[in-house]
Amino acid sequence: MIDRMDSADRLVAIQGAAPSELVGAIAEALDSAGYEMEIADRYMAKGSAAQWLIEIAVKDTIEGFFLALGAAGFTKLVRTVFESGEDVDQGRLEVIDRDGTRLTLSRALPDEAVSALRDMDWSNIRGGSLIWVADRRVWESAG
Repeated sequence: MIDRMDSADRLVAIQGAAPSELVGAIAEALDSAGYEMEIADRYMAKGSAAQWLIEIAVKDTIEGFFLALGAAGFTKLVRTVFESGEDVDQGRLEVIDRDGTRLTLSRALPDEAVSALRDMDWSNIRGGSLIWVADRRVWESAG
């Protein structure tokens, strides 16, 4: 269970190919949840519609990361990213874990998507990729 997570599991790497204000806001949200982080920022704006990507690499599993943050903390993290006003339609947030599982977010999640993450059987997803398909209201494996 998450209660026995050691401090090494609370280390995340933020690969920030995004505006530094956005990377800073994410770092602040993770810090308040007790995560230590290493930040590598490689963003260079190119025009008004610059694409950005923020990868959060967790030493634990995505399930463990989600449970450690809690649904409210995870929702706050996602909203920090996608309600920042930093050309949110031009970027995405990816959480990648030690098993190679990748959770890709390209917009703020509705409450039902966060609830679905909480109820998900993560053992079937290890090493796969997930995206929220808004029009079908489900998490799907990404090709």
